[in-house]
Amino acid sequence: MSLDERKPLEAANFIDEKELELLLRDNIEILNMGWLVISNQVKTDASKFIDILYIDHDGAMVVVEL
Repeated sequence: MSLDERKPLEAANFIDEKELELLLRDNIEILNMGWLVISNQVKTDASKFIDILYIDHDGAMVVVEL
C-alpha cells in the first residue's frame, strides 16, 4: 500500500503493552520482513530496558519502544 492509499487503522484490543510486544517480536513481518529479532526486554548499561531490539539487513540496530 502506498501513502496515497492510506486508510484509518482499526483499533486493537490488547490486554497490555506486553501482549503487543510479544506480537511484534513473534511477527516481525508486521514492521519489516528484513529485520532479525535480537531479543526483547534488553537491559541497557543505564539499567533501562529496550522493549524489542532488532538488527536490519545492513547490520544496524533497530530499537522499538512501545
